Amino acid sequence: IAQAQTLIASYPLTSNLSDATGTYGDVTLDGNPAPPSGNGICTNGIFYSNSGGQRFYTPAISAFDVTDFQINVDFKLNSFPGCVVGLGLFSTYFALQVNSSGVPQVVIGPSLILSSSATLTTGQWYSATIKYTSNTVQLIID
Repeated sequence: IAQAQTLIASYPLTSNLSDATGTYGDVTLDGNPAPPSGNGICTNGIFYSNSGGQRFYTPAISAFDVTDFQINVDFKLNSFPGCVVGLGLFSTYFALQVNSSGVPQVVIGPSLILSSSATLTTGQWYSATIKYTSNTVQLIID
């Protein structure tokens, strides 16, 4: 029996930086220069704390349940390795990244890395769904 899912925030990022549900504030763009937006957000791939680095983030989402969630994201990487999406503030609790060989990986906590059997290519759009519930993670790409 499947449980009903509740959308708590949605940031389409296609025309603005707003939460489509109207519940949370806008995405923040940081860096020197800040990443451009308008039809999605594209960062330069430099880690934020390094010179010239960029990042974007949502406000804290208070209704987020770290034990049961689903994230949907469309992405295109121009080079590997690359981070697609990360959750956490000062340390990454959960992330979807692609390693230097094009293999998608789910990172949980500071040291658990789960690798997919798929290989992605640069310059192509992908749709990913990440489901985490009952200590089980599922990654679906396209």
